[in-house]
Amino acid sequence: MTFTVEEISLLLEVDHSTRRASMQALIALLKITESAELRSLFRQLGGKLYAMSDKDFEAVDFDSWKEDFDAENE
Repeated sequence: MTFTVEEISLLLEVDHSTRRASMQALIALLKITESAELRSLFRQLGGKLYAMSDKDFEAVDFDSWKEDFDAENE
């Protein structure tokens, strides 16, 4: 399962220590977000997280993504 750049950006901003933590963070964001576009992104990402296994989630290299995003924002 692949994530879009927007989804990775969002995951880097929330607790992504585990798949469950990420899903809980998205649920919390859904409760307070009024933007239809963001709510749609949260639901889309939540569906992907729900469908993947913990093992697959653990294989995502968030460190390399974070380095890429940090380099772009310097």
